[in-house]
Amino acid sequence: MNNAQMTARIGLFFLVGAVLIWITFEALHNGGFHRNSGYTLTARFETLKELKVGDEVRMAGVLVGSVETTSLVNHRAEAVLRIGPEFKIARDSTATISSAGLLGTNYISFDLGTVDQFYEPGAEVQTKASADLNSVMAQIGDLSHKLEAAFSSITNVTQGENGQPGLFQRLDKL
Repeated sequence: MNNAQMTARIGLFFLVGAVLIWITFEALHNGGFHRNSGYTLTARFETLKELKVGDEVRMAGVLVGSVETTSLVNHRAEAVLRIGPEFKIARDSTATISSAGLLGTNYISFDLGTVDQFYEPGAEVQTKASADLNSVMAQIGDLSHKLEAAFSSITNVTQGENGQPGLFQRLDKL
């Protein structure tokens, strides 16, 4: 083999490799080649709770799209959702941020709604705040402190404190 043929084969091998890498990247990035297929909807929340670009959008547990972008707009967190062209979201559907288990990723969940009217592409959807695991844990912590204080007060009343007789000692004297 001469030098020109070897150079041509190496160049062709490199070109085929680069095309395969590009195809693999496009196929794995955001679920496929058709990123722009479908339509967008906008959802605004007080907080996105670690929601990020590429996270799923589900309706009644069925994958219907993905989160395209996230941003802050007028002191509210905004997510632009890419919905597949075969899915229609009812106008009375509500979007919430849900979590896939305790340690799972977050996703946007739509309830089914009715099938009378549907959102137009680019519309802003109704949203509803959902309980955040961190805020629930903080409330449980506050509740435990309040219960501890209540049990301490009950103990002081029944057993007495500062040398004073408690409820049971007073009843015993009666």
